[in-house]
Amino acid sequence: MILKIVARFIHVLLWLKVVISPVLIGLVISVSICIIHDEINFYVIASFTVIGLIVNGRMSRSVTLSCNSSADCRNGRCMSLGY
Repeated sequence: MILKIVARFIHVLLWLKVVISPVLIGLVISVSICIIHDEINFYVIASFTVIGLIVNGRMSRSVTLSCNSSADCRNGRCMSLGY
């Protein structure tokens, strides 16, 4: 029972890592640009964040975190993790 909870928690953390990483990279780039120009520009921050969201949308279609291999998957469920 505890292993299932830990497995689901790790699965959620991996999913969040894939989802949030491009957005955070966009924020870091935009804040760096604002620091170089010595002014906070909302449009620069918003545009790079949106670019991160678009990259995230492209990545989430190609990255699957549910199974280690295609042999573990049956009807979209991961048999190796038990759910």
